[in-house]
Amino acid sequence: MRELITPVVSYFYQRTVFGAHSLVQYIFRFIAPVKLYYWYFYPMPVGQELPASFWMYPLLAAIVLLFVGGLWRKPNTLPLFGFAFFLLNLLLALHLLPMPRATITADRYMYLSVMGLALVSVWLADYVLQKYNKRRVIVPVAGVIILAFCIQSFVRTAEWKNTETLRQNIEIAIEKRKRAKDAIVNNPLENDGLKSHFDKETKIKITKKERRAEP
Repeated sequence: MRELITPVVSYFYQRTVFGAHSLVQYIFRFIAPVKLYYWYFYPMPVGQELPASFWMYPLLAAIVLLFVGGLWRKPNTLPLFGFAFFLLNLLLALHLLPMPRATITADRYMYLSVMGLALVSVWLADYVLQKYNKRRVIVPVAGVIILAFCIQSFVRTAEWKNTETLRQNIEIAIEKRKRAKDAIVNNPLENDGLKSHFDKETKIKITKKERRAEP
């Protein structure tokens, strides 16, 4: 069986850029959980140079850290605790330590850490209400956002229904990368073990449908 684990990226500067990319992506997926996939591919094979677009992530990550530093100086206890909780729970997933991993990011790493960003959101909502005092505008907007999140959650449960829907999700991601001419590193559908697992689940599903169709 071909291994799905990507070799450790040896260059520290590349791991740093990957860490900045991961941090910004996790924050963005909390704010706007769109274009979510089961499998997030590395941008290039190990040993090659980083794509030019990845160099913007250290700047964006620096802006986030400067904002957190500003909270430390004030201090604003609740948002500071929220960001610290978020960052500390993600620390081992930000590529700073040379650990082999199959994907550049994974949504499962957010399951616990996202509670920190939720605390920041509560603080921000209260701050806006106190400063602008426009509940007739802010509350309906917040309601629309929550409704959108609920709909997106329902859509995601359909995509995570079984191995066949997960496979389709991976195929969509691969097709988009092909159209953009991006590298497809560590393709899970080419792994013998995972591919046979998907094929087995598909055969079981087909067999069940055939049995139901029998008189």
